[in-house]
Amino acid sequence: MPKAAKQIPETNINLLPSEEPTGSVGKTVTWITTAGRYLIIITEIVALAVFGLSIKLSTDKNDLRDEIKTLSAQVDDQKSFEREFRATTQQISEIRSLTGSHSKTNIMISEFDALFPKGMALNSFKFEKGKIDFSGEFASPAQLQTLVLSFSKSDKLGGLDISELKSPTEQIHNYTFSASVLVNTAKF
Repeated sequence: MPKAAKQIPETNINLLPSEEPTGSVGKTVTWITTAGRYLIIITEIVALAVFGLSIKLSTDKNDLRDEIKTLSAQVDDQKSFEREFRATTQQISEIRSLTGSHSKTNIMISEFDALFPKGMALNSFKFEKGKIDFSGEFASPAQLQTLVLSFSKSDKLGGLDISELKSPTEQIHNYTFSASVLVNTAKF
């Protein structure tokens, strides 16, 4: 039989020998160093999370800044559009009111023309809010009486006030007058 191989004892070489305290002090030191290692690991994890969060927040801040610039440009563009829109709306409102008042004015003038006696000449005509001032001339007093009667019967144009009445002279062969009449706008 062959000779049994000789067993060589294994030697344990520890290149970093350390002397660990033994006993309860050793256990406490070991526990504190283990807890410190875990605390350092947790602190590094928190620091990495905070660093990642700061990068994300910085990116979000830059994105918001860019979005604010874009939206500010849009708002500036909208300002000019809003000004134009308001101006156009105001012009439309003014046109509506002028059209409405103009058509009422035409109706009022038509009513005045219907009441004004034939044969009388109209020299001036001025329409102001709620009042018509006019002047003219006529040949006979009967035309003046017709003028007074026609305006006194009207419920739309009334309150005839003849402020000036002149008899014919050598230079002017007709009667001349100046008058005003009140307009009842509610009736139009």
